[in-house]
Amino acid sequence: MKQFIGRNVQSLLRLVSLWGILLSLGALAGAIVGFSLASGGPVGIIVSAVLLLYAAASIVMSLKLYGGDPRARFWALGVHYVGFLGLVLPALHRMGLFLVLDRIASDFVNGFFTLILLAFLAALRQWLLNRIRAGSMASGISRERIRLVSRISLAGVLVVVLVLLIQIGVFPALLTVLTNLGNLITLGLFLGSILMGLITLFLMDESVQSHFSTTHQQSQAIAGYLFLTPNLLGFIIFFAGPLILSFIMSFFAWDALSPDPPAFIGLGNYLEILSLRLARLDSATQPLTSVMDGQSFAELTRFSFFGTWILVGARDPLFWISLGNTVRFTLMAVPLSVALALILSSVLNSDIPGMKVFRVIFFIPSIAAIVGIALIWKWLYHGIVGFINFGLSRVVDFINIFLAQDLLYENINWLSTPSIALFAIAIMAVWQTVRFNTGLFPAGLPNNSKNPLRGEHHRRGRPG
Repeated sequence: MKQFIGRNVQSLLRLVSLWGILLSLGALAGAIVGFSLASGGPVGIIVSAVLLLYAAASIVMSLKLYGGDPRARFWALGVHYVGFLGLVLPALHRMGLFLVLDRIASDFVNGFFTLILLAFLAALRQWLLNRIRAGSMASGISRERIRLVSRISLAGVLVVVLVLLIQIGVFPALLTVLTNLGNLITLGLFLGSILMGLITLFLMDESVQSHFSTTHQQSQAIAGYLFLTPNLLGFIIFFAGPLILSFIMSFFAWDALSPDPPAFIGLGNYLEILSLRLARLDSATQPLTSVMDGQSFAELTRFSFFGTWILVGARDPLFWISLGNTVRFTLMAVPLSVALALILSSVLNSDIPGMKVFRVIFFIPSIAAIVGIALIWKWLYHGIVGFINFGLSRVVDFINIFLAQDLLYENINWLSTPSIALFAIAIMAVWQTVRFNTGLFPAGLPNNSKNPLRGEHHRRGRPG
């Protein structure tokens, strides 16, 4: 195959150039269809915009390939790799692969002990083969016997693997995936992803790299971008994509429960949530309806200003309440997490014996999943059996016993009391982020032990 590619690089690149034209036409048709299916809503706009950009990139790629531009390979790699991802993900979704993996994960407990047995047998096989090879020189064991032992032990390991696959239900799951390929759209997406993947592999071939005089540094850069793809893809799908979609949706009147298509209203939603109205009250108990329209405005707050009561009405009071909670949370969590992290960083950056081991131990909880952290803190904050209430009650008992007090401790509902819940969540956020910041700040802290001149100036009492 490599020899065939090497002899026909120019012809294959011309085919890829022609394929790019067809690809751009297909992306353009998909943009039109996507816009019409969504009736001009935000989803249609996003899909159409992405496909139009892809069509434009495909045309540029084709022209550069046809003209022999040195950068044509990078364009072609980007277009086909993005196309591969754009086809393979919906293909796997329509095949039901992700649901199948979820079902396998739920049944994985059935093969837990088999998995332990498999790990033990694999380690035992490797240890046994190493011992046999080490003693073969002295005992004169033939290579045929070593191969026989290797094959027999491998067969035993494969039998255990087969049992594990049966226990966790892999074969019925694969049958379900293959059955879903019978759908023409799913089959088309799957075959299209294979074609895109093969063209991407062709463009990565050494003959193609030599044709475009690709340098080692450029090859390393492409490899780096490919390694970044999983993280970048997750960022686009789960963060940037929803953020952009939310921004576009903010310009539409969109009711998810209504069959009516979204209607473009421009800045109407922003005017709705930002609208405030101030009114002077004759008394502190005067109702809102006497000073403003009660159907359009709801009371946000009222306060006394030099003896005059002022009422603040809002069209969307929940927005302002949420904004206030966000500001209070930030003022509580950010300064505390930064201050604690700076103090701990100074300690961890010292030359105390064993500090390197403590740094590793201290940072390990930072990789814990947010779901597990939330569950742990939920148990800690439990109003009846929580450890925080238990610890505080023991402190009160200690004070009562040794200081002859008669204090009574009542359990605190940390997560259900409005005046305390935000503070409790901020403490959890500080606990979670302070370790990451502690590992980050030492990079910017001075380390005298690594700078002999600076250390000597400090020892002499002079500024460094």
